[in-house]
Amino acid sequence: MKPSAKGNSWVRKVAVIGIVASALVPTNNANADSSPKAATGEWYAYMPLAHTWYPKTPTNASSPTASPSPGSAGRLLDPITIGACDIGLHGTLVASFLSKYDGRVSLKCGSTDVGYIHIRTKHQSQWDAFAAGNGYWDDFMLWSAESIVLHPESSHLDSDMKRCYTAPVKTYFKKDGINHLLKSFSPTVIVSTNNRVMITAYPSKTSRCR
Repeated sequence: MKPSAKGNSWVRKVAVIGIVASALVPTNNANADSSPKAATGEWYAYMPLAHTWYPKTPTNASSPTASPSPGSAGRLLDPITIGACDIGLHGTLVASFLSKYDGRVSLKCGSTDVGYIHIRTKHQSQWDAFAAGNGYWDDFMLWSAESIVLHPESSHLDSDMKRCYTAPVKTYFKKDGINHLLKSFSPTVIVSTNNRVMITAYPSKTSRCR
């Protein structure tokens, strides 16, 4: 017997109701899609060895459970200084910070081979990718470098007087009051030990210091 049109209509309505109902069921899988594109909430980075957050300490810092110190909420790098780099003032000091093994380290404008210009030319896209498009890539890079050289997980001095520093960094996005882990990675910072200038800094998934 051929089904009636009325019967087919009822079946279609039940199917539609089922599809809508399934779409409304919330998922409890916090890691269902933790890619940067899914990070629609607040974005944070955390440096476990330094106990510092970037760009600021989240209001709910329950994950990770360590007690972080306040991070920076404003611009770390001076736009006027970056302008000096743009016009070729290579020796301009961009930032200065303490390191564990090399005293006070300076990041200068530099060139395509060393310093801020080198990092921007060679590694900006990498920093952008790990920051998931949140804020200034160079602020994130500077915060990472400062934290790593003062609180390294490991370091190595090469024969050409370059010291490699590395330490883990974790990125999170906070959504609906929950901190979701995005990425864990180990940026590498290279410092010249004879003149104590920062040569480069780049993110990598694993430690690059031997």
